[in-house]
Amino acid sequence: MSDVEIPVPLNNEAEQALLGAVIQDARAFDDVRAMLSASDFYRPAHAQVWSVVEALRDVGKAVDPLAVMQALRENGELTRIGGGSYLHDLIATPWTSANVTYQARLVREASRARRALQINQRISQALIDNPADHERLLSALARQAIELEVLVDERSGLEPVHGLERWDDFLDRERTLEHRWIIPDLLRRQDVFMLLAGEGGGKTWFTRQFCMCISAGIHPFHPDTFIAPRTTLHIDLENPEDLVAEEGHTLRTQVKQLGGWRPDNAHIWHKPGGLDLRERKDAMLLERAIAETGAEVVSLGSLYKSFKRRGDSWDQAAEECRDVFDKIRERYGVAFILEHHMPKGDGGASFDRPQSPYGSQQWIGWCSLGRIINRVGDNMYRFDNFRGDRGERRMPLGLIRGGQLPWTPVWDREELLYGMWEEVRKHEEKRHH
Repeated sequence: MSDVEIPVPLNNEAEQALLGAVIQDARAFDDVRAMLSASDFYRPAHAQVWSVVEALRDVGKAVDPLAVMQALRENGELTRIGGGSYLHDLIATPWTSANVTYQARLVREASRARRALQINQRISQALIDNPADHERLLSALARQAIELEVLVDERSGLEPVHGLERWDDFLDRERTLEHRWIIPDLLRRQDVFMLLAGEGGGKTWFTRQFCMCISAGIHPFHPDTFIAPRTTLHIDLENPEDLVAEEGHTLRTQVKQLGGWRPDNAHIWHKPGGLDLRERKDAMLLERAIAETGAEVVSLGSLYKSFKRRGDSWDQAAEECRDVFDKIRERYGVAFILEHHMPKGDGGASFDRPQSPYGSQQWIGWCSLGRIINRVGDNMYRFDNFRGDRGERRMPLGLIRGGQLPWTPVWDREELLYGMWEEVRKHEEKRHH
């Protein structure tokens, strides 16, 4: 047997942040109540505070710092938890409504890890206590196997049933324009906007433009139109840092010249080594980045750098990766803009290649709207649709490189056709000369 002492799994910071939230916001407690019980907290003082909040909610009383302090005083527990000063420390712990569920999950995971460690310790003790009595040993191991099975089953059993409600509550809930749309008539909350193009086709410039403009409160296709600013996170999984910085400086300058820049709204996560969202640690890392920034729009690219195949099918890889995005969309209400590649074809032009996402066809049915940047000349691009949009969206028909921003939209079909013919004419003139 090893004498190495395993540290007790705990997350004191998450416990404090969670309690600070539920003391001040009863709705926060209701959101996570089904996920936890008092026994999930490592510190007895934290378990006691949770129990008090739970008891107040059970009898329909208001939950606020004064009510919690009074209940602890009446129970004789206020001094034991560290007095009013410690309760004040909990209240002062930073938290946001967007990450309460995330903090609850961290508390529960630490609790489950402690229980797993206890099961392991009991198994080790049974092996020591019953070296020769096989019947007693097997009986003890069987009990721990049942405990472990219960622990595994609780993973899904404690999750609240999100989205379950009465029809009347669902239909009568007020939905403002701001609640439905991030960009009116263009990008909804929880959308998945997939953008395809060939190598070097300008996908990253497009997603950066989208995010920087939205964070500054500028419509990405109408630079003179102001919209409600949103918090954004741009995740670059493949480009070198120097290139990202150089191009980012240029775009930020352009956005500032349009009259808006809100530095607290705009975030970038540069991770050129990529992610593997099929691995739990990377999936949680993505969720942490979104929770900590409070991002409402997340652009990520390229998609193939967000997961790894393990000798299995493209469909299996896509399904597991897609599940991670869906859970985050449901949990935080974010919209994703995903850069992805097209399969290579025989022709040189991008529109000669298969007009679909690389890898799995599952991506087509999953996304809310999908566009392809198809080059038709030196400076002119068609903005083609590779799947039907979910609902009406106002998207340009084409794009031109340059202008006030890296991409300038083309809305009129005649303008697009004229631009395409002009590109052809210029090309022919160069060829003849």
